Amino acid sequence: MAERNSQHEADFEERLNGVAQSGCTALSVAIGSATGLFNTMAALGEAKTSKEIADAAGLKERYVREWLGAMTVAKIVEADFERDTFYLPPDRHRALCTTESGGALAVLCEGIAWFSEVYKDIKECFKKDGPRGELFIKWT
Repeated sequence: MAERNSQHEADFEERLNGVAQSGCTALSVAIGSATGLFNTMAALGEAKTSKEIADAAGLKERYVREWLGAMTVAKIVEADFERDTFYLPPDRHRALCTTESGGALAVLCEGIAWFSEVYKDIKECFKKDGPRGELFIKWT
């Protein structure tokens, strides 16, 4: 990698790195919303192991464990590593759970996942000789 020319360039690269990390977190939040993991954790009401959460949600434990790791790193889910348990604090339920009177923020993250599905089609529309946008209409 080339040497940075200025602190301004370094600051920009750090900000862009944060954008990329936030995008990955948003996709992980979308998975938690779409699979019902946030709703399940809220319903459980107390710290549980990844197996207990997966069983309650009817999902594969291995994937739930990886997802819980991502949510813990993002400081969305709290973990007790001595007990190997995970907890979704009640003050986060409204933003994340569709069973609450909210959940809109988690559903917004699902929109990012949807956009990812049509990324290739939209990219083709940008080309001078690309489609006029009719490809995009099929997804709406």
